[in-house]
Amino acid sequence: MLEIQSLDVRIPAEIIHNWGWFLAFGIGLVLLGILAIARAVAATVISVMFFGWLLVIAAGIEVAQAIMVGKWAGLYHHAWIALALDLRSLR
Repeated sequence: MLEIQSLDVRIPAEIIHNWGWFLAFGIGLVLLGILAIARAVAATVISVMFFGWLLVIAAGIEVAQAIMVGKWAGLYHHAWIALALDLRSLR
């Protein structure tokens, strides 16, 4: 009726060779998570500021793309996205 098939998983040699770095990265992320929970207000402010700056940078990229597009039909599309990203970052 039901057949159980084995899953053949092949781990690349690079991952096996660098497993210590993956472990250290995981431990570091756990420690950062604990710190973020302990300092929830500061972590919230920092993450909101980071996301706001990402939106400002994305809006700048959209403005640059709108200028590079020139008289193409997508000009207004890029301009509206840049405006929307800028307005969202101001909230």
